[in-house]
Amino acid sequence: MDLLGVLPGSGTYRGPEPLPQVAESSLEHPDYRVRDEAFALLSSQKRSADASGRGAGPEFMYLYGVYHAASGDYGQAAFYFNSGLRRLAPYAFDRQGRDIWLYGYRRTEAYLQVEPVKAVRDARILMRFAAPPVQGRMPQKLLALELLVKAQVRTGDYGGALDTAQEYFKAWEELKGMLPYVQGFYSFYRVVLERAKALEGLGRLDEARSVYRAILNSPPKVPVESAVLKEAENRLKALGLE
Repeated sequence: MDLLGVLPGSGTYRGPEPLPQVAESSLEHPDYRVRDEAFALLSSQKRSADASGRGAGPEFMYLYGVYHAASGDYGQAAFYFNSGLRRLAPYAFDRQGRDIWLYGYRRTEAYLQVEPVKAVRDARILMRFAAPPVQGRMPQKLLALELLVKAQVRTGDYGGALDTAQEYFKAWEELKGMLPYVQGFYSFYRVVLERAKALEGLGRLDEARSVYRAILNSPPKVPVESAVLKEAENRLKALGLE
């Protein structure tokens, strides 16, 4: 589905299909045993929905995508998020309150891993249709900008990634009073890491080292994900001490 053809949508989907009764959090739980148990229940519910003759609505497709993304099967995740988009369009919300924008965002996250050129394309569309920010939630604009920076680095567009990172930092400063504290800083430092990778890709190694060090020397009370700290440390070691 072309995001330009389905965003932003209008109204709420009111199809007759039964709703899934599985928590999204259990389908992306870090323990694969919890994920697999939840997915087995979700699959059983989908079989019942299919057997009823009413089929499965977009909510099932979304949750299937969540499970496959959490399990590292990004191709399948993209397939199911796309199926959800197809079933939800032209509506703006599914029956469990998810925005069709979120379906597109999750598909773009999956594309980032398997088809980053598509992720570049769709991240730009997501930026265009981002909803106004809401206090205490990550703004859609920042989420889309973060995705775009990552996709540009993946595709080797390092100059473009630096430009997008600057756009992200400007927007982050403007919106920081509305951001959830932990999620806001997690996102911020993920983009800082991508900026360092872009500098490295352009051969600006001294600048890249400086940015990696800045991540590792972040203020003690500022939350930074352990994976970001570890990657910054590994990249700094790989570049040496020059």
